[in-house]
Amino acid sequence: MMFNVHLAEDGAAFTALASELRARSQQERKDVFWAVALNDAIDRETVELFRSKEMLARKEREAKTATKRLSLAKRSFGSGATR
Repeated sequence: MMFNVHLAEDGAAFTALASELRARSQQERKDVFWAVALNDAIDRETVELFRSKEMLARKEREAKTATKRLSLAKRSFGSGATR
């Protein structure tokens, strides 16, 4: 079973897409067709999701950098102490 998700702007474009997918679903019985209307609320949520992912990625990179600096500092300190 194949799931097909199609996006369209809310309004006439969505209505036309939904009609087209309804006809296809009647012909292609083993597939599932979904039409999703895009609107301002979905756009805002998408932007927020992107921002959140970017912030998490940045914090992860910063944490890796801080961990790497700490690791290098420990090695340097450890090397100096044994000499």
